[in-house]
Amino acid sequence: MPRTRAARLKQLFTKAAATEHGEDELSRWCQQAREAVLQAACTLQYDSAVYSGAQLGVTLRPEPFNRRQQQRSRFDGQVEEADDNAPSRRLIPVTTEELNGHLKREEESSTAAARPMRHPYKQLPLTGAIQSMMPMFRRSDSFGRIEIPDEFGYYPEAATEHSKNDGWLPYNKEYAVNSNGEVTGFYMPDKKLASAEQIKDDAEAWKTSFARDQRANFIQNHDHDCTGTCVKYEKKKNATEPLQRAGQKLAGPGVPKCRFRFFRYVALQIQGILKYVVRRGKELVKQAFIATGNEENEYGKATVPRQSPFRSSSADVLQSTLRCNADYQYQKRAVPDLNMKANAEYQYQMRAEAEHQRKMAAEANM
Repeated sequence: MPRTRAARLKQLFTKAAATEHGEDELSRWCQQAREAVLQAACTLQYDSAVYSGAQLGVTLRPEPFNRRQQQRSRFDGQVEEADDNAPSRRLIPVTTEELNGHLKREEESSTAAARPMRHPYKQLPLTGAIQSMMPMFRRSDSFGRIEIPDEFGYYPEAATEHSKNDGWLPYNKEYAVNSNGEVTGFYMPDKKLASAEQIKDDAEAWKTSFARDQRANFIQNHDHDCTGTCVKYEKKKNATEPLQRAGQKLAGPGVPKCRFRFFRYVALQIQGILKYVVRRGKELVKQAFIATGNEENEYGKATVPRQSPFRSSSADVLQSTLRCNADYQYQKRAVPDLNMKANAEYQYQMRAEAEHQRKMAAEANM
């Protein structure tokens, strides 16, 4: 915390203890700090592939969720039979599979030609793959003629090849600049000054393209599936147990204690006793909040919205620019609202995760 802000906070605490209305001023300051941290976190860290679209006012398709993920996470809408009250589990509907662009094109070509698909790594070029493209909306010289991808983030085959850029303006010639070097407007491809309506249309095309593009990158680059890397610090049950390779997916009905914490604890009332079971996938978050637990040093950290239990953290700008697995965590914190008590399930999960992390650290140091 900056010294100037620390001094102000110290002053507020002193005033709260000394005066009748000082506590109200301190509470207002803390509330403003919480709102500022949450606002910043929700525009920098994204645990959702569709939240950026919601912020821009662009309607996006739901995040992909396959049958295997639904079965493993138990977000299937079925009755919780083990619970005395038999509640229904939360439902995340299964969606259609969304292949990477080059795989989708190859699937369509092989079907049309009645031939088997080429090997995706040994034979197939990456033309059309979401990670290998430079979308038109990122180029300033495409002003007024942005090619918008479809709702899946796919571009037409012709748009993914090298073009001659016929009729495009040379680089930097799309800006109308005055004698002071200030940008005062934009030129259309026909070299005419863009009207306010044309600028608005280009902005609409840009935000739609950006929202769909970052979603397509997110679902290809940040879909977590537990592999040997997630449990590499786990102690083996016996010496004959085979080692897990770094990229080998973990099979079986059990829930691995993923070191990236893609698991959660679910409270069940069994024969009048509250018990907790472990389920794969992180808990869904409808609205951002400041964490109140402190078992994993998360006290005061912003928890941003999440619509998929297997989506890892990144940023919309990172996905659209770097187009790869780019992790991002917002680290600034705020004083949580102490009037909002964490529920028993959340507290149990934090304690259980902390105990698990301590065991892993102890075993790694042995």
